[in-house]
Amino acid sequence: MAEVIRYLPDEEKNRTRALWERIFAEDSERFLDYYYHIKTADNEILVLERDGEILSMLQLNPYRLQLGAAQVEAAYVIAVATDSRYRHQGMMARLLKRAMQDRQAKKQPFLFLMPAAEAIYRPFGFRFIYRQQSMTGVLGALADAAPGMLAENHSPANTGLLQEPKAAHQKGNVDFFESRNFVWKLCSVAEDEMEEVAGLAKQLLSRRHIQVRTVRDAHYYRVLQKECRAEDGDLCWMLQDGRRAGLVAYTCDEAVEIREPLLEKSEQLGGSADGMLSGISSAIVCVWNGSLGSF
Repeated sequence: MAEVIRYLPDEEKNRTRALWERIFAEDSERFLDYYYHIKTADNEILVLERDGEILSMLQLNPYRLQLGAAQVEAAYVIAVATDSRYRHQGMMARLLKRAMQDRQAKKQPFLFLMPAAEAIYRPFGFRFIYRQQSMTGVLGALADAAPGMLAENHSPANTGLLQEPKAAHQKGNVDFFESRNFVWKLCSVAEDEMEEVAGLAKQLLSRRHIQVRTVRDAHYYRVLQKECRAEDGDLCWMLQDGRRAGLVAYTCDEAVEIREPLLEKSEQLGGSADGMLSGISSAIVCVWNGSLGSF
């Protein structure tokens, strides 16, 4: 039986969708429609085939990273999957090693990923670099609240938290984001506002002196909005008194997930308001090949 490890050409990338659907059954058809239309347009999919059947895969999505003062190309590893019939045969290890060798040949500094468990990737040289904060819960439609006002009178009991976030979003009712003592009106970012979004993000992130981060340009946010909308969410301006005070991306599935809101005053996020949102975090780890020295 002939085994081959290779990168799929664009016309074959959709062949991996069936494996994704089997292994990551929680992902919706709508999300996968988005992913296989948008993300596979410029990514790489490395597969292990046996007699033409795809048994294992990993996908490499390109990102431009800010490393100190430099910008470099890197790849985000996603959809690492092996058919359940062929696990524990070292297929994932072979794909990871091939991907790392190829990144090094391209003089890319590292691969990065958000693992289900850090321990899985430590043997391959991956190390923790960043813990991403996000929040889950249910957003309310605060119809009687004024943007920027204190939220003390808008507890879940008073606002009637939406129990069906998908339906709520489809009806246009996800209009406000509440945290601690603040309420922001949410306004969907328009297609022609992506440069402004990128400008605000650059301004806010530069204040935090973060040494390693993805470059958030207009393309980054354009794709992010499509991803959020594929999961019944959106990319929105956070308005206070009609002024753009920040950005928030969110998705709606079983619950609403808020993805790292960016604010002029990040301390306003603080804890969640009245238990509306609960904080969660995921580790991002990378493997460094040392091709660019230290930053």
